[in-house]
Amino acid sequence: MIVADTNIFLASALNEPEKDSIVRLTASLDFICAPEILPYELGNALSAMYRRKALTEKETARALTISLSIPVRLIPVD
Repeated sequence: MIVADTNIFLASALNEPEKDSIVRLTASLDFICAPEILPYELGNALSAMYRRKALTEKETARALTISLSIPVRLIPVD
């Protein structure tokens, strides 16, 4: 099992240099696991990047769509 955080999803969605390694390490898996707050963390991180003008509105929406399309099992955290 691989547990991923927000950075992994964003690196993949935003084509960061780490993307190829991430894809290689997870390609054979049906899904990865992440804390159940992942969608909120993605929204928070992307909105912060948009406010800092690091991303355009279109890039922000595209990154969110890509991130949310990655197969993931959300796990409750105590």
